[in-house]
Amino acid sequence: MAESENNQRLKNLTTPLVKKRRRSLDIYRQSYGKWRLLKLKLNKFYFKQVKPKTAPIYDELHTESKFEGAKKAVGAQKSKKKRLLSFLFFAINLAIVAGIIIYQFSTDDVTLGDLFSTSINWWWFVAAVALFFVTMGIDSLRLFILIKHSTKRTRAYLSYKTTALGLFYDRITPMFTGGQPFQMYYMNKRGISAGTASGLPIAKFIFHQVVFALICIGVLIAQASFIISLNPFVMAACYTGLAAMVLLTVGVLLLSVSKRVGPALTKGIVKLLHKMRIVKRYERTYAKVMTAVKEYNVTFRFFFSNFKILAPNLLLSLGLIIGFYSFPFMIYCMFFPFDLSLWFTLLTIAIVCDLSASLMPLPGGSGAAEVSFTVLAAAYFPGPGLIVLAMLLWRFFTYYGYVFQGIAIIFYDYIIGNRKIPILLNRFAAEDEAKRQAEEQEKLRQEEHEKLLNNDIIKLPRKK
Repeated sequence: MAESENNQRLKNLTTPLVKKRRRSLDIYRQSYGKWRLLKLKLNKFYFKQVKPKTAPIYDELHTESKFEGAKKAVGAQKSKKKRLLSFLFFAINLAIVAGIIIYQFSTDDVTLGDLFSTSINWWWFVAAVALFFVTMGIDSLRLFILIKHSTKRTRAYLSYKTTALGLFYDRITPMFTGGQPFQMYYMNKRGISAGTASGLPIAKFIFHQVVFALICIGVLIAQASFIISLNPFVMAACYTGLAAMVLLTVGVLLLSVSKRVGPALTKGIVKLLHKMRIVKRYERTYAKVMTAVKEYNVTFRFFFSNFKILAPNLLLSLGLIIGFYSFPFMIYCMFFPFDLSLWFTLLTIAIVCDLSASLMPLPGGSGAAEVSFTVLAAAYFPGPGLIVLAMLLWRFFTYYGYVFQGIAIIFYDYIIGNRKIPILLNRFAAEDEAKRQAEEQEKLRQEEHEKLLNNDIIKLPRKK
């Protein structure tokens, strides 16, 4: 009986339908095995060449060194001495503005009554305020895209606050150096890993610098005759700032793209500075600089190899720069009839003022920015005290507005925002745990499915 059942079973397995199904399963198994082998080889080669394309994650040593540096920088900013120094810089800025106003009043015989009696088109003032928040939204959207691709979470509110506080600390620290470290620290405290938090500000900086350098070169070439007719001191400061920015951008690109040029250039510069007695501890300085070089390299390769990140950020950087340097034209329209032909000229003046003030060690380029704008834009704001009012409005939209906004966000975080952090982190931890459990269940389901496929085929006895 058992022998007849076995014969019948073997007979059923030799039917055309079963043979066809067995051949399909054999082909599937062979193809799947070859595909897995190819995948392992590619992964081995890929991990050997570059970092995995999931997020800009660095080695533990590099991540810790970068993030510890950010923590130290933020700690220094929060210290009592640093706060007093920031307040002193802000007071110096106000003193410079007051000195320019007093000088204008004394030379042009202008009174405060003339200044406040000037008629303003308030619709254009409202448009300028709207442009301020539009540029803030564009800058926040750049960070939002980077956070979304790195963490797979939508953090619109965090993107805006981080951008605003980064601009605030840039404005109150010399040479715009305080924004990036604080952004790294701030994002990490709100649930973003240290490696990702230290890479996002670097990516934003690279995108902005590349676009800004190209725009500056194009504008200065197109307006060469106008630039030459400017004040010689302002023109010299402008070209010096442009040269420094182009060198910085080219250096960043070399450090980021090439695996040989960047490290070799870095080693040569550190050696030269060591021989000039500027760098005292060569090994320590070299290790620290090479860590930064590697971080730039990894970040650059990750973000610039992803077109969904590259294209939107470059376009948004272009819109941000055009909007930011259009404030002088908006201010002009507050006092005079709309004249679109002056937009490019006033945009050029704003770029020249920014480049001239970029090398000023005081926060926000204090002094150089006000003097440059007063000298260059005086011809477009004739009238008693009008250039002073225009300069104050320009500085409000490009400097003081970011300071006041940052102070408001700091107070909000102190009263409300910081209390929400534990709740937010617990929610993220619960979401991650649920995601991990779902992935484990999916993995078990796939393993059970493969077992069923393996057990579904009964090997026929070999023919003797």
